[in-house]
Amino acid sequence: MLALEDLQKKVVSGRARLDLAEKSLEKKQVELEGLQKNCESQKKALALLQDVASKTQDQLKDAIQQTVQGCVDLLFPGYEFKVNFVPKRGKVDAEFRICKDKAELDPFDSSGGGLVDSVSFALRVGCMRLAGKRPLLLLDEPFGHLRDGEEDKPRKELGRVVATLVEKLGVQVIMVGDVAGTDIDADKEYSF
Repeated sequence: MLALEDLQKKVVSGRARLDLAEKSLEKKQVELEGLQKNCESQKKALALLQDVASKTQDQLKDAIQQTVQGCVDLLFPGYEFKVNFVPKRGKVDAEFRICKDKAELDPFDSSGGGLVDSVSFALRVGCMRLAGKRPLLLLDEPFGHLRDGEEDKPRKELGRVVATLVEKLGVQVIMVGDVAGTDIDADKEYSF
């Protein structure tokens, strides 16, 4: 008889543990459903953020390329400025390229020169333009590498570049440097 009572106690104890396990399983299934819904919401939010980031990068790319290309077209016709956004180590880097025909130049690998100085200058102006404030631009020999060549005369175009900055973007320019041969028409000029 004792064995039968022991078996009945084990059965009752086993049923109680089974009931607890089933209740715990139900609770965990509800938690899992909540987590899956949360995960789906996060995936949708991530997709939305990636879409907005992509569109913002495209707009930023267009704004930078237009600003820089305008300067390059004035000073160095035939060259093209390109911006590419490249994911690296969990971040997005902007890579700049200057192209002519099929050749590409990375401006950061260059040792300077008129074209690179002009691109650097145009990038600074582009950043000010994107900031949306009336900028003040202080320049110290910004185009020291620009010299008149036989085919093109980039220094001659500096006057138009500066005038365009002042007129279209409302940039106030204070510049130190040799402006001979540039057609720059300053409001005030000091010679030392």
